[in-house]
Amino acid sequence: MSIAAQAEAVTASPMQEEADDRDYTIAPPKADPAMFHGLVGEVAEAATTGREPNRSSVALAFLTWLSAAAGRHHFIAVGDQTHPLLINGLHVGRSMVAAKGESWALVKRIRHAVGEMMDGDPVPGTDDEGAVITPELFAGRVHSGGLSTGEGLAAQVHDGYMIGKTEHAPIDDKRLLIIEAEFAKLLEQGKREGNTLSPIIRDLFDGGSIQPATKSASVWATEPHVVIHGAITPHELRARMDATAAFNGLMNRFLVIFAERTCLVPFPEPTPDEVVRRLAIHSRDVIKFARGDYPRTKYAAPITLSDEAREMYREAYPDLRRRDGSTPIITSLLERRAPITMRLAGLFAMTDQTAVIGPAHMRAALAWSRFHRESVAYVFGHDITQRIESSKRDGQKQKILEGIPAGRWVTRTFIQRDVFAKRITSKELTAALDDLLADGMLEQRERSKQNGIGNLKEYSRPAQDAQHAQDRNAASFAPLRNSAQDAQQGRVGPESSPHVAHVAQRCADAETRTRTGVAHDAHVAHGADGNDDEVVI
Repeated sequence: MSIAAQAEAVTASPMQEEADDRDYTIAPPKADPAMFHGLVGEVAEAATTGREPNRSSVALAFLTWLSAAAGRHHFIAVGDQTHPLLINGLHVGRSMVAAKGESWALVKRIRHAVGEMMDGDPVPGTDDEGAVITPELFAGRVHSGGLSTGEGLAAQVHDGYMIGKTEHAPIDDKRLLIIEAEFAKLLEQGKREGNTLSPIIRDLFDGGSIQPATKSASVWATEPHVVIHGAITPHELRARMDATAAFNGLMNRFLVIFAERTCLVPFPEPTPDEVVRRLAIHSRDVIKFARGDYPRTKYAAPITLSDEAREMYREAYPDLRRRDGSTPIITSLLERRAPITMRLAGLFAMTDQTAVIGPAHMRAALAWSRFHRESVAYVFGHDITQRIESSKRDGQKQKILEGIPAGRWVTRTFIQRDVFAKRITSKELTAALDDLLADGMLEQRERSKQNGIGNLKEYSRPAQDAQHAQDRNAASFAPLRNSAQDAQQGRVGPESSPHVAHVAQRCADAETRTRTGVAHDAHVAHGADGNDDEVVI
């Protein structure tokens, strides 16, 4: 069942009307000027001056092209994981309003100009033994058209294969940009039984290879650098994206933005040739720096962070990892904001031809991350029923945190009876407790009941959280800000939410001590009445 069908089923179900004066409308996301750093901003400005495309959609098209052209010479190491500078993009907007094709127009002219400067007029050839050779291009290859199978994708970046008596020599330069103007078709292909497209796309984003599990699938591709840029309408995305694509990690490997034209220009002029050439020369220099000696070298040049950029990311990290919580779909689609943000920062560093991420690069990446979050919330946040339920649950979670006395372990019965006066269903309480436990805002332990029959689960705020309880709970689940409002107020970092502060504090504590779990039992004393409903530390 599609996401749209599920939402319709929920909306169609009877529900009790409640007086609610809260405003659940959602405005389209607005771009933060910090998103348009350096060359990316120059291209976006040139493409939209006197023309209809949205700056954000043009910038996304340019970023995905640069991401594909960069290859795997430079990389970002995060713990034991190695991240290529690979950014998949998805432009969402209404048909005839989003200007999806126009968003690529200038980028294609720049790409063509770079190709003329560096490649001439390459054509496929054969080697001395007659094997077909795919020409190597300075900025990598581009495929425009439908993706139908994982095998078809592998054939674009293969390690060599035979068709009959014709040998196809291995493609050494495995940089490939796929422009999927009909992204809905890709989603439909992924639903077919046995289709390997979805798992392959997920593996490629993570830096993996295409290694078929069957003998009949003979086309392999080792460490291809494949970037996908898609376009789709909001209705198609909600209708075609089933629960599998939403929750299996496919869609959260895309930087999703909502962008539509901002003006009407009946007779737009083309971007002057001298501007295109200037941008092409700058792009050529950036690609030359970024690709290094690829494909002869891979993962040879690490990208590092300046002290200031490192501190900016440290402060933003809890927010990037925060579970959105508004709806399960939105939460799932935003799960990979942290690695996408780091990759964007590295890509912005490449545009300045440096392997050190500076404050401006991190600021731009964080601005894109906020735009990504707001776009997903806008596209998938129009189910009023789900938003009302989510808002209600947020209030219940806040009430639980406020109602648990500092330093106490309490039972579910205490929460239901004393905190809510029995005005919460068992299902609602379970859902709220599950969320708080998953977010680390509550701890749980079990102890034997006093009658010796069975165990009793108890809940408490973490020790450091209890020190800041009331002042932080008041805004725990405040609505997310619009990035344009942040820019107007001079805010370029993440919002300072209580959950973010809570996680940040726990991360700081983890750097200086090793948690030993909830080992308070030796210090527990039961209340004088021997009641199992509440235990006081």
